[in-house]
Amino acid sequence: MTVPPPTGPPPTETAPAPVLAADEVTVVFGHGRRAQTVLDNVSVAVPKGTTLGLVGESGSGKSTLAKAMVGLVRPRSGRILLDGRDVSGLRGSKLTEVRRRVQLISQDPNSSLNPRMRIGRALAEAIDPRRARADRAAIARGLEMVALDADAADRYPHEFSGGQRQRIAIARALVAEPDIVVADEITSALDCSVQAEVLNLLAGLRARLGLTMLFISHDLAVVRHVSDAVAVMRHGVIVEQGRIYDAPAHPYTRRLLASAPSLPAKEPS
Repeated sequence: MTVPPPTGPPPTETAPAPVLAADEVTVVFGHGRRAQTVLDNVSVAVPKGTTLGLVGESGSGKSTLAKAMVGLVRPRSGRILLDGRDVSGLRGSKLTEVRRRVQLISQDPNSSLNPRMRIGRALAEAIDPRRARADRAAIARGLEMVALDADAADRYPHEFSGGQRQRIAIARALVAEPDIVVADEITSALDCSVQAEVLNLLAGLRARLGLTMLFISHDLAVVRHVSDAVAVMRHGVIVEQGRIYDAPAHPYTRRLLASAPSLPAKEPS
């Protein structure tokens, strides 16, 4: 199954203003001699309605940046900007509103799905965390978005395949009606045919819902197909941003591309 080419506009001087950005963000885990800098002065920006791909080796800091973008990790310094407003220090109801607008889809759907909770309740909780109750019609619409039947609401996560669980995780993120999605390695645990199905689904939802997206992956072929621009991360540092496939400037980027000999030619948009 062929993954569709990106539908968003290429980055130009007249590209939309960033809706989500990291501005010189540094994240440090631990204290004293055990302190480890995971992100070092990282700056990336995602223009409205586009997809920014983030690539890098395992352990490069990609997932930490994803968590910082949605408020799960607080930077030591720097800012997370939403529509130009610093949201990195928000708490309580203000942070809840940010998390409603900016939703994380994690690599492992089991991390966002309680194995003892029926799917319908999991989606209801995402719609209204205070009551974990919602109209069954709203839940059915969420499942329909990801090509699952309404009766899936009455089943438990273990009753679904890995690809179906990832679809449910996508539905759980989107039922809150965010305008920004951070997708963190969401296809890495899936086989190739299921990867294509999930990516096709995500591309269709992006166009249908007008989503802005930060798409994180170590798979250069996948990132090439779904992203309008790419940021390359190494050891917690952004080494290059832009259209890396056309003319990679950094030696690390060139090594990444050289290590992916099966990288297909990009389909014309």
